[in-house]
Amino acid sequence: MRCNLRESRPKLGQWFLSTKLSSNEHPNNLFNTNPGRLVVLMCLIVPLSLAQPVPNGIDFQVNENTTSRQWHGDIAVNGDGTFVIVWEDQSISDGSSSRVSGKRYDSDGSVLLSEFQINTYTTEAQYAPSIAMESGGAFVVVWGGYGNATRGQRYDAAAATVGGEFVISSAANDYTYYPDVAKHPNDNDFTVVWLEGFSGTNVIGRRFNSTASPLAAEFPINTYTTGNQTLPQISSAPNGDFVVVWQSPGSPGDDSGSDSVQARTYDAAGNPTSAQFQVNTFTTNGQIHPDVTHLSTGEYIIAWTSGHGMTTALVQGQRYNSDGTTLGGEFTMNPVVDAGGGLSVTTGPNDEYVASWSVGNFVYLRAFSSAASPFFATTQVNTYTTGNKNNPVVGTDSSGNVIVTWEGTGGSPGNDTNSQSMQAVLMNGPVPVALQSFSVD
Repeated sequence: MRCNLRESRPKLGQWFLSTKLSSNEHPNNLFNTNPGRLVVLMCLIVPLSLAQPVPNGIDFQVNENTTSRQWHGDIAVNGDGTFVIVWEDQSISDGSSSRVSGKRYDSDGSVLLSEFQINTYTTEAQYAPSIAMESGGAFVVVWGGYGNATRGQRYDAAAATVGGEFVISSAANDYTYYPDVAKHPNDNDFTVVWLEGFSGTNVIGRRFNSTASPLAAEFPINTYTTGNQTLPQISSAPNGDFVVVWQSPGSPGDDSGSDSVQARTYDAAGNPTSAQFQVNTFTTNGQIHPDVTHLSTGEYIIAWTSGHGMTTALVQGQRYNSDGTTLGGEFTMNPVVDAGGGLSVTTGPNDEYVASWSVGNFVYLRAFSSAASPFFATTQVNTYTTGNKNNPVVGTDSSGNVIVTWEGTGGSPGNDTNSQSMQAVLMNGPVPVALQSFSVD
């Protein structure tokens, strides 16, 4: 039996009745009822914090072009549940070795806009896009390049371009990698961070207003420059302050292991409010794949994979006050399963922390309160388990529904039989029962 939400749309916290049976269910199987007896099920719409999200159908393939690799994906979710997935597409030659593609979905997983090309500059490779969305659904996409600048493109809420492609980094002939972008909720300005240099030595940032005009020159973020810095991520507080995290082979702190997690904080005007600091306290083996997200209070959490190269790698987290002081100690987010194939963390509508990570053939998810108390056990989100799953990215809408996207190898739930495809699943967060399934190829 399923709570029938399709004939009526009850509000959060409202009880309602359902007598609808699924086609493969019978009252005899429910509560030991007798044949012919009417079964009335009381259902309550509850927030993500009180319910374990359930997959709304099987995994689906995102990319429509299926030649060669589809990878380095990112996702942005509007409050109404519509979402956009972007990724690096090596299947179609636009004059470069890879392009940036996107696809827009409705809240039920149906396609609103088929796969579209984002970049117009086509020299060399366009690499590893990132996306950030305003509350009304307008969004900006940024990406790096081999031998060319970091670039961006703005879109309105219907995914129509706004203005032309714009250049973000001044190093037009250098290598720029792994950009990340954060919208500032107070004014819709945005900040982009990226790696610069052939070896990715420096983490660089630049601020833009809502129309993509630069607010200031580029600024260096890392002060510890030994080895190759990598994987920068950025998150903005509601007042526009922001935090940048990244992975570093070494540390100005006490981590002498193979990699550490570093961070630096800034105010809304782009002025640093801290020196570079080491996040992790556990220092055995590598600390990798960091991510960061803010709560509505200005508090934030930094999460990462800890102990890479050990028999078991853990997903760790550290909470911070809005002033950058720690809240409690480093804590483990996945006490049961391994990790190591990438990690993502975001904030739910009721200030939950929602984390997703992958290991081997599986993608997992878990949600925590703002005080880092888990709401439910670690949950596997993918049903298609052939091949490895890497680099999941998680997003939520204002109702607590969860969307996770990742790179899959060794086949696809759709028609992509090549080396890598972009896959995703939509999970219903605010109710403790599954709704209607969907599958999109």
